[in-house]
Amino acid sequence: MGCEIPRSVCSVNLLTLLRSGFRKRDAPYLGELAATASSVHVTADGLISALSPISGDDLQLLRREYEGYRAALLERYKTIDLTYAAAFAIEEGSAFLMYALVRILRPSVVFETGVANGHSSALILNALAENGPR
Repeated sequence: MGCEIPRSVCSVNLLTLLRSGFRKRDAPYLGELAATASSVHVTADGLISALSPISGDDLQLLRREYEGYRAALLERYKTIDLTYAAAFAIEEGSAFLMYALVRILRPSVVFETGVANGHSSALILNALAENGPR
């Protein structure tokens, strides 16, 4: 399931942004970013499908794997005292995107900062374990 994301898909046309006055503000407006992007996606599945040659069946397999790990985490939350409220966990779409990217890209090292209760860390570690030894 490994693949590489094409550089052209990941980059925004910076010259277009600079010519439009991007440098005059601290941040571009969402509409400006969308207008210069080669594609816009509002779901993790849509972004993954656009960035990788993964088949629909493989994407569904990743979704089922992720849902199993997510369910196990939610059950564990019922048995432990969390340092932070469960609402501090990474948002569900972003969590699946992160899990799927680790599974698809198969990195040997992942560096994460800003951990609260470890929700995203657990998903990353499960994705790395699913990838097997390198």
